[in-house]
Amino acid sequence: MLKKVERKQDAQITPIFSPEDIRQFVYCKRIIFFRYVVRSIPKISEKMKYGSRKHDEWKSRQIRRGEEKDRFFGMYYNNEGLGLFGLLDAIDFDGKKATPVEYKTGKGYVKEAPLHHKAQAMAECLLVESIRNVIVENALLVYKSSKSKISLDYGEAEREWILNVLEEMRKVVVEEIIPPPTDKYGKCVDCEYFPFCRPDTE
Repeated sequence: MLKKVERKQDAQITPIFSPEDIRQFVYCKRIIFFRYVVRSIPKISEKMKYGSRKHDEWKSRQIRRGEEKDRFFGMYYNNEGLGLFGLLDAIDFDGKKATPVEYKTGKGYVKEAPLHHKAQAMAECLLVESIRNVIVENALLVYKSSKSKISLDYGEAEREWILNVLEEMRKVVVEEIIPPPTDKYGKCVDCEYFPFCRPDTE
């Protein structure tokens, strides 16, 4: 399945996105338009600076050894065939199975992760699966504020979901289509692209 998709994409000149881009697209489709089509340069918020500092701290740990598995920090993967690349926070590996680990510094969730967080984690699973000859069945979200961990299953349905999202993102960028604004304007309060977008004025 993956090899077929890769061959199809190799025949085209397409944008390459990160799992973070996918998270943003699922959260609000306009963010990718302003980032890749308009190429707006947003103001860096304090929230973004804090998150960046914490992620740098985690990635600097390199390797944490465990009895059953090891955790490798700051792992970079790139698959041009899929049009997907990313510097992952961490990966748990037991010799056969790999589990992407995504650290979150914002609002903490305990039982159910929001859809855009799930999308990012599933994109990381797809990326690791496509590069490494390993089994990927789960991803792990770690929320600093609530000190909670949420495990997410990864399988054929999740794989197809992310591939479809990537296809939709490519269409937005290549054809320069501006998506409709989000209908949840609360998302716009802290958005770095709000000055360029302003969906409340439409």
